[in-house]
Amino acid sequence: MLGTLVFASSIALAGTCDYGLRHAEAPEELEQFAFLVGDYEIHAYGRQGDGWTQGYLTTEWNGRWALDGFAIYDEWFDVQWPNKPITTGRGANLRMYQPETKEWIMVWTHTASKDGQDLRAQLRGDKMVMWQVHPKKTTDWKAEFEVFDDDHWMRVSYTRPYGTDKWELEGKLEAFRKTCQAG
Repeated sequence: MLGTLVFASSIALAGTCDYGLRHAEAPEELEQFAFLVGDYEIHAYGRQGDGWTQGYLTTEWNGRWALDGFAIYDEWFDVQWPNKPITTGRGANLRMYQPETKEWIMVWTHTASKDGQDLRAQLRGDKMVMWQVHPKKTTDWKAEFEVFDDDHWMRVSYTRPYGTDKWELEGKLEAFRKTCQAG
């Protein structure tokens, strides 16, 4: 319980427009994911044939500096559908940079599945590439982030059967910065 309180107290408070700051002594590589800090409207697309189709309505993604500016904490909020429990479709991710391995270590959990995922990421060229370590899936999975400017980024995900080299497009999340609505 105490660990939860300490963790929660070191995240800039959601709904306050206070996103926190990167600690002056934190690794500079934290800036690689700093584009997530802020409030975003997400347009989600699925792969259909040779093109994209919007799979569901827009969602929200909110990012903040955490652990006194040594990590990034971001939350995902699915659209709140009428007549659905409020706990449906919310997730949280804690992202920390590991200088020794030059990788990001991330932990993701989601209210719908109640499972945790162990993720990694690394800057490769001009794209941040993220992959899942645990739990193992029936297919290999990765996502690539592309930042267009301070207010617009995209994450494209891919899958492939284990043991093959061919990645297939799976989905796309396109993010547009929102004006913070404190309250």
